[in-house]
Amino acid sequence: MVLFFIVLLLFGPKKIPEIARTLGAAVREFRRASTPMPAADVGRRRDEELLLKVAKELGVEVEGRSVDEVVEAIIKAARERKELRRGAN
Repeated sequence: MVLFFIVLLLFGPKKIPEIARTLGAAVREFRRASTPMPAADVGRRRDEELLLKVAKELGVEVEGRSVDEVVEAIIKAARERKELRRGAN
């Protein structure tokens, strides 16, 4: 309340609505910027679906693993498959 009176004295009654609008716009912009973008969510979902598909094709267990652990397991399985193909030739 004291802050309001200080602002009123400093800027005058005509400037307060303009300051409030500017402050409101800044808060809206901050909220908009802090929420994840839908396109990023869609891209992330596609990446996870592709990761699960590759893991399934290579026979990698994904249950209870983090994304990083699944990626490491996929890389390991792909290297093992590549080595098996070299040995068969």
